[in-house]
Amino acid sequence: MTLIMLCLSILSVSADAREPSISELKTIRAVAQRYGIDSQDLLSIAFVESSFRPNAKRVNADSVDIGMFQINSVHWDTVCHDLDVFKLKGNAECAARLILKHKGHAETDPHWLARYHSKTPSLKRAYWGRLVKGWAVSKRYTDKIRLVSAIPIR
Repeated sequence: MTLIMLCLSILSVSADAREPSISELKTIRAVAQRYGIDSQDLLSIAFVESSFRPNAKRVNADSVDIGMFQINSVHWDTVCHDLDVFKLKGNAECAARLILKHKGHAETDPHWLARYHSKTPSLKRAYWGRLVKGWAVSKRYTDKIRLVSAIPIR
């Protein structure tokens, strides 16, 4: 019964998501490879943050979140100062840099990837639950990337 509920919740979450294009998937995969991180982690974050919408924007009280990875404006002049976060490649690269920044906590924090969203324990826990659903959704896209990449270009 629990497995059925989990599957239904994943399907309901993914029903609202936009389908990423092959070009977007390849860009995300290339960024993941460049930074040495799992493309499924990046895809899961993109799903959770924006439902794969490259032009997503959220205005907060004192900042703005931009793009598929919802890069917060506090990072624009620091971690992402040399990137165009308004374009997918720069947005994904900034996300990858933020992931690597938090990866150092992997030995002491099993949910370190959720630090992408927040270091606050309760917010991190909630985000972790969303990432788990995101991994299930993103799995089909990592499979799609592998399939498309295996087809020779003529």
